[in-house]
Amino acid sequence: MGVELPHGDLILGSDFQYYSKQYFYPSVSSQKSDSLLSQGKYALWNAHLTWFPQNNHHLSFDVSVLNLQNSHYKSLAITPINGLSSLTLGQPRSFFLQAMYRF
Repeated sequence: MGVELPHGDLILGSDFQYYSKQYFYPSVSSQKSDSLLSQGKYALWNAHLTWFPQNNHHLSFDVSVLNLQNSHYKSLAITPINGLSSLTLGQPRSFFLQAMYRF
């Protein structure tokens, strides 16, 4: 969605991703015995705001927020080795600032 302002253009954007239950290991029997090898449902919502000053589309400034609602989720889990499972947590809420010049 774009908004024209007296000192430039403002672009608002957002995306939403929904994930149902996920399994990280192909054998269903091992996933039922180890809850680390599956991921329950979760959603991710990202948003950004971009400003093009003075209607100059060569220069822009962007503010982005990833995982706006700060969902806690696993992005990877590895099957147990010697009785130990390993997992990687998903990215928590993150803020980004960016300035860009296009030639």
